[in-house]
Amino acid sequence: MAEISRRQFARFSCNVPVELFPAGSRTRLGEAMFLDLSVGGALLETAIPLERGVAYDFRISWNKAFHRLGGRVAWEIGSGPKAKTRKYGISFNLTTDQEKQLRVMIDALRRDGEPKQGRSLKDYWNS
Repeated sequence: MAEISRRQFARFSCNVPVELFPAGSRTRLGEAMFLDLSVGGALLETAIPLERGVAYDFRISWNKAFHRLGGRVAWEIGSGPKAKTRKYGISFNLTTDQEKQLRVMIDALRRDGEPKQGRSLKDYWNS
């Protein structure tokens, strides 16, 4: 029996470097990596401990420009005492302009690979 995804949007594998900031701040916390990406959220890996439920800004360099996306930590894995990095599920809170910019990035990822969670490419933007 096929597993039904709870996700509204398919996620695409990637290795997109991002810089982390507290929401609305110019104080850089450090670097991280988006391991997968969708309009609704991302899987983030970082050595920086983040707090569940807290909002952060993620700055991405894409096509010779910087894009800032807002989101909050929805869940965490790998937080054991010996873990060098942690993975966080990020739920985005995007403006209309940010969503448009992110869709352009995701379209480039769509051309490079298959989505995670068993979603087909043809139904990606139909959600």
